[in-house]
Amino acid sequence: DPERILYQDRVLLFYDKEAGIPSQQTPADGYNNLFAALFRHFKKSGTASPYVALHHRLDRDTSGVMVFALDRSANRRLGEAFEQRNVVKDYLAWAQGSPPADEWVSSEDIGRKGGRYRTLPRGQGKPAETAFHVLHAEGGRCLLWASPRTGRTHQIRLHLAAAGLPILGDSLYGGPPEHRLHLHAYRLRLEHPVTRRELIVTAPVPSDWPPPRTVLMT
Repeated sequence: DPERILYQDRVLLFYDKEAGIPSQQTPADGYNNLFAALFRHFKKSGTASPYVALHHRLDRDTSGVMVFALDRSANRRLGEAFEQRNVVKDYLAWAQGSPPADEWVSSEDIGRKGGRYRTLPRGQGKPAETAFHVLHAEGGRCLLWASPRTGRTHQIRLHLAAAGLPILGDSLYGGPPEHRLHLHAYRLRLEHPVTRRELIVTAPVPSDWPPPRTVLMT
């Protein structure tokens, strides 16, 4: 959907990914994913040999901002920015339960056990750290600002479940049934790999989320 393009220049494209759409191809389907759709978009617009590079991913059911490289000249610096954790990623999540504090940091390791990703005691998995801040709480649920400081698979979902705050719609980790997973990649902040200027790109809060939808942090 071209209307979901948040920012585009010669070398970068930021897109507001829909919930329920894979970031890239799956073993069973190479067509219905955002990465492939971008190629189709550029071919339809007349680009003879489109180039798109994927540097990070969102879970299929997570919505929000993703960045893609459109030129090989951006790959090295963009890749280094993610590897060196110089890209600031901020998420919003609606969770069930009462938060333990107005803000806290979860630091359980994450690894695979019994064929599933799990939180593990420190030293038994890959180090993971997520900072949380409560934006709103009502009726046994809360709206949280989540800032992952590492990039492990299902990190925010696992850390919140371990804190007794499963995300609404996250059936995999004990969340109550909902029409969608209430996890949204709200903002990316990074240095442009060519101009070296700071870019801050946000994806609007989904219209199908419960109120309040006004973000209270900057």
